[in-house]
Amino acid sequence: MPQKKPLSEQVPTDSKHSLLKYPNLLLDPEKRKMPTIVGDVTYYDVRGKNHYCAHLMDLTNREIVGIAISDRLDTNLVCEALRMAIRNRGILKGFIHHTDSDSRYCSQDYIKLLKPTGAEISMCVGNAYENAHSESLNKTLKRQEININQYLTKEESARSIFLFQENTPNSVKPEPKVSPEKIIEFAYLKTPKKKYEPLSVVTG
Repeated sequence: MPQKKPLSEQVPTDSKHSLLKYPNLLLDPEKRKMPTIVGDVTYYDVRGKNHYCAHLMDLTNREIVGIAISDRLDTNLVCEALRMAIRNRGILKGFIHHTDSDSRYCSQDYIKLLKPTGAEISMCVGNAYENAHSESLNKTLKRQEININQYLTKEESARSIFLFQENTPNSVKPEPKVSPEKIIEFAYLKTPKKKYEPLSVVTG
């Protein structure tokens, strides 16, 4: 059986590009009061080959609203996670969408998909601590799911990771940034989930 790659390997952030980078809105104390969806990408191993998981998490209740799996680290991966979030939530007016300034999040395809949702775009530049909630979720996912499994196929890994995200209590995810009253206030944006159907597995 192929050996897993060293756990110290990280997904490289391609922030050295000429695409437009949006300012970090969360540095503004007033903006930090707004409901926020954060996103990131983490890697894992399937039979000696890197695979990637892109996620979008709502910090108001720590719900994973978008997730996608692929064996390619490209723009389509993050776009698929965003499409799932749009299916689950629809219009995101009043939310901040916060990621790092990786070229995939700055790409024309991603921004074109994101802008019509009404979310305000925010990015951190060169400082992982400015996206600490996503980094924390990645660590939880690796420690409690990825690192204790040996996946044989992309599809198997996707199903297992999706079920983990669905079934993991929010108490082990990063702390919510707003009060329970605010969580209820924004809950009207949610739509009922269909078991398994929203999972995005990018082919290739």
